[in-house]
Amino acid sequence: MDDPLYGYDPGMKLKMNTEQVNNWTQIQEYAVSAFRSVPRCFLLAIGIFGDMARLFRWDRSSVIASRSFPYKTQPEPLLKFVIGLALYANGGIDATLTASVLEAERELVSKAYRRGQEDNLLPPGSYQSDPPGCSLAQSSMRISVPSSTEGGMPDTYVTLGQPLFCSKSIFGRGTRVWIATKICHGDDGDAPMVVIKDYWRESHRWAEGDVYRAIYRGRTKTFGVARFSHDYDIDDSPDDTVHRSSGARLNQGIAGILPSLAGNQKDRQRFKELVHHRVILLSIGIPLWRFNSTRILLESIRDAIIGHNNMCEQGVLHRDISASNIMISADVKAEDGAKGFIIDPEYAVDLRAPGADDLLCDLTGTFQYTAMALFRAKVQHDKWHDLESFFWVVVEVVLKHTSCFITIDDKLLRGSQAVALIFTADLSHRETFLSRHVDTLTVSNNEPLTKCIKEFADLVATHYPSRGHHVSVRGIAFAHVTTRLDGKVISQNEMDQLVEADYIGYRRRAEY
Repeated sequence: MDDPLYGYDPGMKLKMNTEQVNNWTQIQEYAVSAFRSVPRCFLLAIGIFGDMARLFRWDRSSVIASRSFPYKTQPEPLLKFVIGLALYANGGIDATLTASVLEAERELVSKAYRRGQEDNLLPPGSYQSDPPGCSLAQSSMRISVPSSTEGGMPDTYVTLGQPLFCSKSIFGRGTRVWIATKICHGDDGDAPMVVIKDYWRESHRWAEGDVYRAIYRGRTKTFGVARFSHDYDIDDSPDDTVHRSSGARLNQGIAGILPSLAGNQKDRQRFKELVHHRVILLSIGIPLWRFNSTRILLESIRDAIIGHNNMCEQGVLHRDISASNIMISADVKAEDGAKGFIIDPEYAVDLRAPGADDLLCDLTGTFQYTAMALFRAKVQHDKWHDLESFFWVVVEVVLKHTSCFITIDDKLLRGSQAVALIFTADLSHRETFLSRHVDTLTVSNNEPLTKCIKEFADLVATHYPSRGHHVSVRGIAFAHVTTRLDGKVISQNEMDQLVEADYIGYRRRAEY
């Protein structure tokens, strides 16, 4: 492989030919694999290109490359690098996680894993690692977690295998999510399970725990919102260089080079400072796409919308509603009857805080679920934008995971085929779905669900006059949305029919 940065020096405009781009892409793919295979804070690598070498460092903010040097005749930089790799910060691998599970704990982990399978939290059958070859015990990690009570002793948790979710990107939050069980003296495997979320938060944003506390306002939980235990920065020292990304240090270096002109402020703050953070949640959820019936799907989304409304009543707006941020409750009783709840309020805004108006103008969320109006003009994110996001979640999940059909450009398509045509980078495809195609949608043997989606679409369309509606811009109201998702429009008898209809749909789904 040739050096993808050949001929480049700091200060020059980076230009790559096709071969260099391909080589750099391959190096980045190696880095992605390294980050996903082992939890790490940063990655160090050596690139050997003929007689020349470069040193690389990735973290969640940036990738840094050294100048190339002739390592055969000038081996000193390479030797220093190798020694540092062996001695500094565990080579970048996260030392707060230990892969070895004590022999005495293995049966406990196995029992807890089986219990998780019985509760539909974990995949059925024997444990399968990714990549294959690791047992449940080998895949499980021990994590020491500060106590939720001040002055308490740290707790030890063991994850039940690999993360249920692991970010595919090197840069950004790098989220990993495990189901874990606490190790207690005399434990027989019945200790409550928790969710441990590991990610890199932006240092200037409030921590996720602060968001939950703002939602609860002194209470211990809120209907339709995940139950939160506690959170912590893994190292809260501002001078830490392992559990804080290099963003701030790089920005300081840039600020020392660039003149102090207003036009350079963006360059002077080019890199994000990210802080390694963990959150412990008591609520255990099942992903939306693993619903057993569309009745459960709709009830879960309805209760998540109620949770969203409860957040808004406390002055907190979520701003990142997506299919991944709505969960089906694994323990409805523990959730005070909520069939579903929302998670991941990292981008939420406290509407009562100074500067909230400016934050509401920032575009957040996952593209395919973000309200279309937010792309048309720089407007403040409002409650109804999130309610529209709930609609797009319903549409995507139903199209992907039920037997349904829709006509697009005079062609009758299966729902799974239509997803790629609706949720594209071209916003007009979603607009056309809302204005025309949704009227042709039919969920097989499921008239109530078909009716629900179309009535929800009518509510969303009240914000887009092209569909022929000319009502107030506040047309999507909380009460109206939840009405479409409960028995006031879809009768309880009709809801009961969904279970039988879904059984037929699941059998047919295998054909597609």
